[in-house]
Amino acid sequence: MKKTIFLSILMFVFAATLLSAQSADFSVTSSRSWVGIVQPATGYIDDSSATITVSPVNGFSGTVNLSVDGGGLDASLSHIVVSGSGSVVLTVAVGASTPPGDYLVTVTGASGALSHSVQITYTVYDRGGNCGQEICPLN
Repeated sequence: MKKTIFLSILMFVFAATLLSAQSADFSVTSSRSWVGIVQPATGYIDDSSATITVSPVNGFSGTVNLSVDGGGLDASLSHIVVSGSGSVVLTVAVGASTPPGDYLVTVTGASGALSHSVQITYTVYDRGGNCGQEICPLN
């Protein structure tokens, strides 16, 4: 009986230790997975409809450095450092000469050895209404 109780307590302590030993981490998510933009007739149009959120996982409280790869589009973030958790705005610029098509924009967050990314597809439609559909979808 004593041996059974001892083993039960030992298993409980081991399980509790495993649960508390999970590594602190973070996630990077986007409010949008796809954005459609029609080319402007002249100049540039800025789209700031995507919000990037850094969220803690398992008690993470470190600093996350963000970077963006526009995948062929001009892309920028409202700020590039998030402490613990927070959100930034992703802005993508599309010009009159930007070729129509799909562009994959990637935002990456890094903290030490940890790195996570989120991708948003931007579809640029011809300003002449030629998007391959009867009606060009917008955001």
